[in-house]
Amino acid sequence: MLKTNFKNSITKSFYDKFSSFSDTKNYLFIGKVTEWEDDTIPPVSVDSLNEELNAWKNMLACKRINADDVAFVIKKINWNYNTVYQQYDDILDLFSETTPLQFYVLTSENNVYKCIFNNNRAPSQYEPYGTGLEEIITQDGYIWKYMYSVRPELEDFVTEEYIPVEFLDELSYTDQRYLQLDVQQDAKINKNGSISNIVVTQIGAPYSFAIDYDTIEVDGSIAHLVQLNVVAGTSSIKFNTNTNISRMDNVYNDNYVVYIYSGPGSGQVRTIISYNGTTGVAVVDQPFTENISTSSYYKILPKIEIIGNGTGVVAVPVINPLTKQIDHISVLNGGLNYKEAIATVKTTKTLNSEKTLVRVIISPFNGHGSNPLIELGCKNLMIKTKFIKNIENLNFYNDYRQVGLIQNISILGEEEQEQTYAIDIENINSTTSMVLQGNYQQFVGILQQNPDLIVKQGSDNNISQARGSFLSFNEQTKTLILRTINGKFSAFPASTVYPMVIENWPIDGSDTTFDDISIINTSPLNYYNDFTFLPNETILGETSKSTAEIVNWTPKFFGTDGTLVIKKLKGTLIESYYNDSGQLINGENIISFSSVNTNSGIQGFSNSKVGVIKNLYRTQVQEGLNTFRATTVITIVRPAGIDTPFTKTDFSEDDGIKQLTTNAEATVVGWSVSDNGTIGTLMVSGTFNSFQTNTNLGYKLQKLINGAYSTQDAVITQIILPQVIKYSGKIIYIKNIRPVVRGDDQEEEIKLIIGF
Repeated sequence: MLKTNFKNSITKSFYDKFSSFSDTKNYLFIGKVTEWEDDTIPPVSVDSLNEELNAWKNMLACKRINADDVAFVIKKINWNYNTVYQQYDDILDLFSETTPLQFYVLTSENNVYKCIFNNNRAPSQYEPYGTGLEEIITQDGYIWKYMYSVRPELEDFVTEEYIPVEFLDELSYTDQRYLQLDVQQDAKINKNGSISNIVVTQIGAPYSFAIDYDTIEVDGSIAHLVQLNVVAGTSSIKFNTNTNISRMDNVYNDNYVVYIYSGPGSGQVRTIISYNGTTGVAVVDQPFTENISTSSYYKILPKIEIIGNGTGVVAVPVINPLTKQIDHISVLNGGLNYKEAIATVKTTKTLNSEKTLVRVIISPFNGHGSNPLIELGCKNLMIKTKFIKNIENLNFYNDYRQVGLIQNISILGEEEQEQTYAIDIENINSTTSMVLQGNYQQFVGILQQNPDLIVKQGSDNNISQARGSFLSFNEQTKTLILRTINGKFSAFPASTVYPMVIENWPIDGSDTTFDDISIINTSPLNYYNDFTFLPNETILGETSKSTAEIVNWTPKFFGTDGTLVIKKLKGTLIESYYNDSGQLINGENIISFSSVNTNSGIQGFSNSKVGVIKNLYRTQVQEGLNTFRATTVITIVRPAGIDTPFTKTDFSEDDGIKQLTTNAEATVVGWSVSDNGTIGTLMVSGTFNSFQTNTNLGYKLQKLINGAYSTQDAVITQIILPQVIKYSGKIIYIKNIRPVVRGDDQEEEIKLIIGF
């Protein structure tokens, strides 16, 4: 069995072939102007050498596929009113080829949600909405998890059958992708190995002693209010004995919990270990951690006991108001790090048939939303590109019947536009030396013991605020050296206006201010400036050993960051990214140097010419410059002594032509005539043998008419060879299609689905 994970891995590997930094150049080709035996039912392409050779022979044009022409796609499942959606379940084959399950939806707002709970297979009647981190509960009882939004830039990849899906590994995004990145990071950090659902597999006997707000019979608006305030740290609670609560002592012991579900202290669940039926006072197993007031509502419910290798899960049952049986389980907190878990509903019943049986459903590795590619079963790529009619050398009107993918073709006499890239880099060597006075001992001591802490100057928290981390301190000279993260530290007397601050110390989210430290003087070192990196210098990736040539340099953020524009990239530079576990992996260091060698070695290197790659992205290449002709262009004239002008009807699309003497043959793709009719231009494909330029009458052209060749008054004066060198690349995909007719100024967008 090939798991979807394996297919997903292959899909990602193939996707990487289209990266701007891949050594593989991919093209989409079109071809085949002659008819199929039945144009309405094209034959299925055969994986044979003959099929490949014919594809080369009939090829019309190749279009370079850029990285933004490719997207991961999954099956499109629209949310529709009154439809039952499959809830996520860890024992189901969610991605079956034969019976795929509808466990996620695309909504009218172009948001994608995963169904966590379908309210016991009830029809969905409320479309989910919202882009927050927490699960969304709609009025029909469904629970949904927001996964991502289809951003406008990818809407071209939405079809009747597919929608695009992304996994984000950049450090930040300025568009709506930040919503998905937040979900990914929250899942990995706060919901890794959580229990997403607990399903009832056998409905047992009624729990007649359970007290649920929805099942009370007396004074419904106030009956289940807590009777006395409970202070945090207290391990007992008083219930209202004037309701249908049991009057029997210890009836709730160990098998029931009290759940504060509304009002102050809501969300707390505690096991009842003793109960006084006369006073309504229950003692619980652990103290309450938040105050509970007399405006807090409670439920008394059967205890869900969960044993597993994670921590923190909290779940309570929902009681059917008519039968008093457990209807389903509500997971209040999914906990963390569960890979194994067993849940039991506590009861005094001894017969198995009377017990309520449940099964735990564990979320995907790293939590729901951590990786939509894997969670939604992505195993397809969509490749889309446009063939624009009016660009040079593709001005033909013929139809075509074949599309495919080809790699690493050679281009004759024409180079593609050189690709450039932009690199955002961080200065890893910018430092500030500062001499301290005042009461600095505690401040320095904290930094020496915790060198990863961040130091700030001033109380503002904006992008220009000076920030750094500890490098060293010289007790003799009282000199502190900080590695600058951004901004510039300045000399300043002890002050509450620009104090020194240690961020997130002593606890996360709590800063400590030191306003009795004076900075006598500062010396910024190795800051970026306009001349740190120069055009035509070479950069080297320290880890990947990739090289490139600098085109432009723009420093920013007070010399601690900047952007390089590069060209002639050889290899793949490594940028910063988040891995599958949500861990930040720093990009590689780059070094810039002059390409001129001297006896003393490489010129121009200094500490300031070093940086760590934060982001790397491909710059835009103008549309249409990456399309290459695979047809031959033939210029013809009348032989000497014949003045009859050419007309538009002399040749037609799909005509067969042949040259006398050489016996070269081809199929006409396009035919055009000069204004005065003295020159004709044929564009041909399917060439067999080689045409020659020769005005000798023995080299006249022939045209196939009714199955026989008829000699025409036309000789060849010029031949322009195809830009695509035949057989120079590797064809990896062929699809036979019904004819696509090209009209005036037509633009065709082709979309291919590649599945594994």
